[in-house]
Amino acid sequence: MAIGSLFGYSGQRVLVEGDTFANSLVAYDSFEPGTYFDADRLDDFRIRLNSFESSFDDQATGNQFGQPRTFEADITEFYEGQEIRHRLEVNQPIRIGGTGIYLTGNGYAPVFTVKDAQGTVTFSGPVVFLPQPEASGYGSRGVLTVPDAQPDQLGFVGFLLPTAGLNDDGELISRFAELHNPYVVMSAYRGDLGLDTGVPQSVYDLDADNMTAVTDAAGNPITLELTPGETVQLPDGLGSVTLEGIDRFMAVDIRHDPTQGLMLVFSILLMVGLGLSLFVPRRRMWVRTNGGEVEVAALARGEDPRVEHAARELAAELHHGARNPERPAKGH
Repeated sequence: MAIGSLFGYSGQRVLVEGDTFANSLVAYDSFEPGTYFDADRLDDFRIRLNSFESSFDDQATGNQFGQPRTFEADITEFYEGQEIRHRLEVNQPIRIGGTGIYLTGNGYAPVFTVKDAQGTVTFSGPVVFLPQPEASGYGSRGVLTVPDAQPDQLGFVGFLLPTAGLNDDGELISRFAELHNPYVVMSAYRGDLGLDTGVPQSVYDLDADNMTAVTDAAGNPITLELTPGETVQLPDGLGSVTLEGIDRFMAVDIRHDPTQGLMLVFSILLMVGLGLSLFVPRRRMWVRTNGGEVEVAALARGEDPRVEHAARELAAELHHGARNPERPAKGH
């Protein structure tokens, strides 16, 4: 375990459908190297997420309704000149060279197109929305930043409802995790995104300290509501936002442990040894000798029907050894 932690590594990456990941340091979203990790030892491979599918129980009742049943990623591996397709599932990782790839998360990535006040496309592509634990039906939150928009930079905070509906209080909720009635609700901000300060920011949070909410003619913050294929215009001629569609994404954990094979061997030996120890009786023996007399007492840990026989056998061996000192008894 110590050697593996010194020379191994682990990293995480989020892939949207159609994205390709190349196993290099700059391609990871986060990376944790071992103390003696060497980047030259990275396995030279690529993987592409072709599609992602999931299923949820829509037949059950009560708490089981909407529970996930399957998560499957169709990926293509490019390694040593070969192209191989895999089905990556939860608890069923794949191995490429000496590297293991594990499916750890998934969700939705709405595809947006944003135009600024001049009608120029300043953003086009998918945005990862993370499922929120407190939200029902895979309700997900995401942030869209548009630093190239003119005259002001734009930022959006959105919430995706895969199957939008209303609860008893008239509030928007997601009733199911699959895309039966997708709906995106967004708030908009204008100003300085703070991306030029050199301070790193999370792509899942919007730093609105130097921004103001975009408001309507009455001065109220606007709320954008979009369905796939719909376009909404921003007030004050700031541009427009289009929801082109909704893709899927997966989160993977990529690990390399050069001692994993040895760990398996030692773990098996450990379990075998532990199993054998359960069949070895635990006894305590007390011996007292006086000349040619031998007294033996025995105590077993738990039920042991042979403890008395073991005590008599030991007494006989010791007595025999005492009478024949030139041939010491076995175990004396």
